[in-house]
Amino acid sequence: MPEESNQNQQSFNAPDTWSGFLFLLITTKQGWLGITGVAAVVTAAMLIAMQFIRPEKIDISTAVGSISIKNGSTQNALFLLSPNGGDEDTQWVGTGIKIKKGDLIKITASGRVHTAIKRLVAESMTPEVDEQSWTSPEGLKRSQDLSFPPAFNKQKLLPDKNGAFYGFGMLLAAIRDNKQQVKEDEIEPVGENGEFEAKTDGELVLTVNDIWLDKEDKNVYAPPLNQEGSFNYFRQNAHFQAALKGEDFDSWSKETERQKVEEQYQKRLKSWDAIVEKNNWNVWYDNNIGSFSVSITVNEKD
Repeated sequence: MPEESNQNQQSFNAPDTWSGFLFLLITTKQGWLGITGVAAVVTAAMLIAMQFIRPEKIDISTAVGSISIKNGSTQNALFLLSPNGGDEDTQWVGTGIKIKKGDLIKITASGRVHTAIKRLVAESMTPEVDEQSWTSPEGLKRSQDLSFPPAFNKQKLLPDKNGAFYGFGMLLAAIRDNKQQVKEDEIEPVGENGEFEAKTDGELVLTVNDIWLDKEDKNVYAPPLNQEGSFNYFRQNAHFQAALKGEDFDSWSKETERQKVEEQYQKRLKSWDAIVEKNNWNVWYDNNIGSFSVSITVNEKD
């Protein structure tokens, strides 16, 4: 009996090396129980930590250049907004962020866009052409907007109203409902910093303030020369074309200038026919360049 007891004691002696210790773990019942116990403790600790540390949701979409992180009732997102409108024949760009009525949405933005790339080309080629500056998310200044015919300003996605001014290029936000509709009276002027409460369920969408045409907008796209501001607008276009060709438009006579203005108006009418034929109502959004970096925080309603 004493001899048998000594043999048992020797079989459970602690190993002298790491290799011996590992051999003991994987070849004995006690070793496997130890491994299982440690694994269970580690797994439980990780699961508990993830509930408190890891966000509930992380979305990264390289297609639209966005990152969305949700933790509890708050969702944060970064979004790179193109000023060219959406991909689904709409001026609105979807963010993929789902909103419930009553949610509080806070948006900050930075960056620059230019709402007339053709004018930008003319500006770069000659110092004689009047500049239309790049704009921040606040949009063009009132004095810059007034250089356009009144028909343009009235047809902006968010026109000036109730004494408030919303310039071309201003960052706008809205909630697109489940029928893919945006109500005009629920468009929010965000600018560089805005906050609003959602009035409906749907998707948060963004865009810049510009004109999206429809088949009734012929006199907006090509305002008759007898309309207020129309002659000056087409005279600017004539100057652009002359500058691109290296012509001295300052030497034009009144008769020559009027002829050039009429030519620009007729070109615009022909362009309108092409727009109608192709249903290309987004021509003014296609004429934009640049981008806004947009930070979005959504606090869900309790």
